[in-house]
Amino acid sequence: MLPTILLLMHVEPILAPKTEFVEIVELNHVYRNDHEHLKQLIFWRYSSSGLTVCDWRMYAKVQTTPVRENGMLIMRWFENNRLRVVACKVFVHTKSTYDPEVEDRNVVPVSRRKHLFSQQTLDSLLMLSL
Repeated sequence: MLPTILLLMHVEPILAPKTEFVEIVELNHVYRNDHEHLKQLIFWRYSSSGLTVCDWRMYAKVQTTPVRENGMLIMRWFENNRLRVVACKVFVHTKSTYDPEVEDRNVVPVSRRKHLFSQQTLDSLLMLSL
């Protein structure tokens, strides 16, 4: 009985989803030797260097498609037990024999990218009590 009571008293903070805005989301299929090598979502933002990659995800981990809401395309998925939300105006579907995300590292190194969901602000922390 006591472990049940202690379990009920334990309250975890729930983080409200933070919406990230990007200019373009690209669903990219990279082909090698006439076979699909990888399928990825690439997130593009404007920076001082122009339109550059800010982040990417393997499509198999995300498996989401955009839904139009209020003039924006919205993508939602769970990652690390958190709901992720990305909004964009443009969604493109591309096929290539090279990896555009890797190519973009020559413009902005990964260490200088402003990654999606890199900071969880205090505004997005929502405490729920039972």
